[in-house]
Amino acid sequence: ADPARAWCAALDRAAGPKVVRAEVRERGRFGRGNECQLRVRGFVAEALHRHATGGACRYYLTTQPLAEDAEGRPELCGEPVRSLVRENLFPPTCPLLPSLILANANVWMGCAPAGRSTSSGLHHDFHDNVLVQVCGAKRVRMWDPSATNVLRPAGGRARVHANGRVVYGNERVEADGRDAAAATSLDLHRALDDASDSDDCDALLDAALALEANHEKEPATPLAPGPPNFATRKAPRGLPSYAACYIGPGDALYIPCGVWHEVSSGGGLHAAANYWCHPPDGASFARPYTSSFWADDWARRRRDDPLLKT
Repeated sequence: ADPARAWCAALDRAAGPKVVRAEVRERGRFGRGNECQLRVRGFVAEALHRHATGGACRYYLTTQPLAEDAEGRPELCGEPVRSLVRENLFPPTCPLLPSLILANANVWMGCAPAGRSTSSGLHHDFHDNVLVQVCGAKRVRMWDPSATNVLRPAGGRARVHANGRVVYGNERVEADGRDAAAATSLDLHRALDDASDSDDCDALLDAALALEANHEKEPATPLAPGPPNFATRKAPRGLPSYAACYIGPGDALYIPCGVWHEVSSGGGLHAAANYWCHPPDGASFARPYTSSFWADDWARRRRDDPLLKT
């Protein structure tokens, strides 16, 4: 069976009436900020038609806007992933790396002209990425996070944590992706809840208020146009720590955070799913995080998100 047609049939059954956001091709290219909303069924029909005729689909399905919960956390996924999870066609967490904590999951889908390919552009992710190819083929070229400042990211000069997590400007971000000020504030508020002595309470409250005031006063660093994690120059020849691979239907590729990569999709209909997980900063596969921050957050998600009870 044709993997592309089987995938499209499953996607249409699960999420056909749902409305999604898609990038719109302009002058033969995506990534120019042009978007539209359409139903999954219409997108699938367009992609299958172009696949059959060897043409290029006008739309590209990518990440979706995510609503926030009462605590300000974005949802784990939007459509069509939510509908696929409900139909047991998409595991709600990454089965390949069960100890990593999910940040979000997505579907990527388009159709390139026969004999041609499309490119994601050279960039890095802020999360560990598990890319699962559903149909079509991809070539992935990768460079070590140590190449970050050589590639001149749009975000400007950056510092790189030992695990590859890239941080731009004045951001105060820990290696596992936690906002440093927010995490410290949370610890202080928890200690305040546990404190019994009035002097301890006063001291902790003063510390929490001072931290939040200083965090609000930190100036933002202006970024160059475009997403900060995209390179503004091509990878020079001879740049060390280079690797490349091809993935086809059923293949999965693990791309740690901070690894620079360019993903090229071959001609015809191509679709992939991905899981972005909070980057581990520990040395153990069983216990990949040195802090309980994300584990505590995940416990609250499992309690509150009906999708995780599917």
